[in-house]
Amino acid sequence: MLAAITMMAAVATASAHDFHRNAENGLALATTTTNYKAQGNLFTETFRNDAVKPFVRVKNQLVSVNILNLDASAVKVSVLDKNLTVLHTEVLKGKKSLGTQFDFSNVKKGEYTIVVEYKNKKFFETVKL
Repeated sequence: MLAAITMMAAVATASAHDFHRNAENGLALATTTTNYKAQGNLFTETFRNDAVKPFVRVKNQLVSVNILNLDASAVKVSVLDKNLTVLHTEVLKGKKSLGTQFDFSNVKKGEYTIVVEYKNKKFFETVKL
């Protein structure tokens, strides 16, 4: 899976003999840690998939949010208006594949922000209705 990740943004920090790379692509956030030994050229590398980005789809006035949540941790989904006022919040949990839908047919047309929070990460998606 490491080869499948195309680095779109990378941040590196070094402490002692450890090197951490955070990578992001269109689907996931991942961390690779390389541990260098003080003697010689020996090193070990570990890869951790931190989070899979949620998928947001708009069809007519219906907004669908789907999350692949492999450790089945709690996921908080919020809807904000253009002034960043929270209009709705719900917590999804207990499954590896989670989804919810929002019907915007009875609300004012405009831009809304969907916020998905899980695994200490926040994802933002703006939808225009």
